[in-house]
Amino acid sequence: RRSLLPREAASDLKWLAWNDIWCAVNSRMAASPLPGQAEDLRQKRRKQAQEDKERGDEHFKKALHVEALGEATLDHFRQQVELVATAGADGALEGKWLQATKAQVLPPPEELEAHVWLELVKGIKSAAVAIIMLNHGELQKAAPLQVDFNEAWAKHSEKAEI
Repeated sequence: RRSLLPREAASDLKWLAWNDIWCAVNSRMAASPLPGQAEDLRQKRRKQAQEDKERGDEHFKKALHVEALGEATLDHFRQQVELVATAGADGALEGKWLQATKAQVLPPPEELEAHVWLELVKGIKSAAVAIIMLNHGELQKAAPLQVDFNEAWAKHSEKAEI
């Protein structure tokens, strides 16, 4: 079992999580007829969700291509992100960030130590809360959560050798 994410895949997994969460939030906000939400804003969110999905898929393909982690681990990672993203999208729609923190945590994949997995999931949940806040225009509240997300990856990824 690995005690750190391999550096070859760490960045792509980080941005896969970020983009997949944004995709879920934008999709949910576009699909829900909110009072006062203009159709052009809904169309903009649909377009943004599609772009987020494409970016997430690209990061997944890159992580798969470097073969630093097995496909089962990468699929498991994306399933975990999806659980957090769905909870985050529900929270964004209701204006309640707490839901993202309550998302189910899957057991760790075979390739990663449990403590690393749990810290990465905490980081993913921080990203979801940050995205909910960014979605609601609360930039100052989102900033520390973005730091938590970034730190989860920095602390639990192999460092590049220079």
